[in-house]
Amino acid sequence: MASIIKANQLQDFGGNSILTSDGAGVVTPNASGIKNTPAFSANQGAQSIANSTTTLLTFGTEVLDTDSCYASSKFTPTSSGEYFIRVSLRLSTSTDFTGYKLHIRKNGSDIRVHQQSANHYETAEVSGIINLNGSSDYIEAYVTQNSGGSVNSNEDITYNTFQGFKLIGA
Repeated sequence: MASIIKANQLQDFGGNSILTSDGAGVVTPNASGIKNTPAFSANQGAQSIANSTTTLLTFGTEVLDTDSCYASSKFTPTSSGEYFIRVSLRLSTSTDFTGYKLHIRKNGSDIRVHQQSANHYETAEVSGIINLNGSSDYIEAYVTQNSGGSVNSNEDITYNTFQGFKLIGA
């Protein structure tokens, strides 16, 4: 025989609310250790990217920013831990070339880099799990391309994203 426990709130010994329920099956985590926050997501349209220059990507269309940690194309978390960070970008060119790199930079230095050839309207992506100290570390996305001239990122914001979130329990 199975037991049933009914509750609308789960508290720790200190009286702090860990989980709450609205009575309709929707559970809300209240403790920071069981939330994937802070989290952010931003998109961008067309941006001119100079030849042979590592360029800061400006993701100006903010989609999600749970803790006000994202501003001016920079993510600065409020809490320390392990974060999943992802950048994707599509160049708007019909010319194929080698020498196309996406960079995730922590405090101004490369921490993840993905290099590939730029093939006609192909999207590049780089991601990783990165340890960040709250408020002292920051993350930015950069691109380098060697096409022989300036190119633009694709104007369709669905291809160009900069995202991240804290891993639960990390």
